[in-house]
Amino acid sequence: MTRWLGLLRGINVSGTRKLPMVELRALCGELGFTDAKTYIASGNVMFSSADQAETVTNALEKGIADRFGFSCDVIVRSAAQWRTHLENNPFANDETIVPKMLHIMLSRHPLKPGAVDVIRERLSPTERIRASGGVLWIDYGESGVARSKLTPSFLDKTAGSTVTGRNLNTAEMLDQLLNGTT
Repeated sequence: MTRWLGLLRGINVSGTRKLPMVELRALCGELGFTDAKTYIASGNVMFSSADQAETVTNALEKGIADRFGFSCDVIVRSAAQWRTHLENNPFANDETIVPKMLHIMLSRHPLKPGAVDVIRERLSPTERIRASGGVLWIDYGESGVARSKLTPSFLDKTAGSTVTGRNLNTAEMLDQLLNGTT
């Protein structure tokens, strides 16, 4: 049995694509996943399943579409993969980092070659980017995500597949919840 993290993209934003977390947990149970938990309403769900990542992803996406009436991209990582991503944070020893401004950005499929270079060309002077272990780490700096030119559609196109992110505070909390340390 694998402990999985599902990251839903673009739900409960500005009153659109509403997906209550209690209903997401119920859906997970209906799909045969066990011990489903959610963290904040931005679409973070943890559960256990013997199924492989692709099967879990497809089941969640189909279940969300059937139950809630809209499509939602889901990016899935095992608890072990998530821990490895956090352990390989290239900004870990950077004392200038503000945790809510540093985001781990995961793509559904492996990053396109040269993606980091293309993204780097669009960074503002206060933004920084690094890749590590197949994920992007973006420090949005002083200006924050809202003012960034790194839009979701730009990141998707550049990466070659759907991308979703979580700030470092959320990422670390998800790790603790996945591994039962909180």
